[in-house]
Amino acid sequence: MNPGQFVDRLRVEAAQQMIDSSEMGLKEIAGACGFQTALSMRRSFLRVIGITAGEYASRFKRAQFETSEKAIVKRAVTTGERKSKRRPRSTALSDAC
Repeated sequence: MNPGQFVDRLRVEAAQQMIDSSEMGLKEIAGACGFQTALSMRRSFLRVIGITAGEYASRFKRAQFETSEKAIVKRAVTTGERKSKRRPRSTALSDAC
């Protein structure tokens, strides 16, 4: 690995951490990690990890969402909560009929 490849890998690793932990856009992350453009970050991601930064971000965000969704369902099951789309019946209407 030459020095340029080493720096490229460090930048990609820093970008991965920022994608994982921040709500910043890819352009802002690219600039913060020392890439000249978002396109150069995309190319570096492809070289270093085999997928683009956008693909990495969407995979991580989807996995994070699925994990949080599973936690919500698990919490609802263990506490006995249920989501209901039906409105509760009004006792005043049922008494009148």
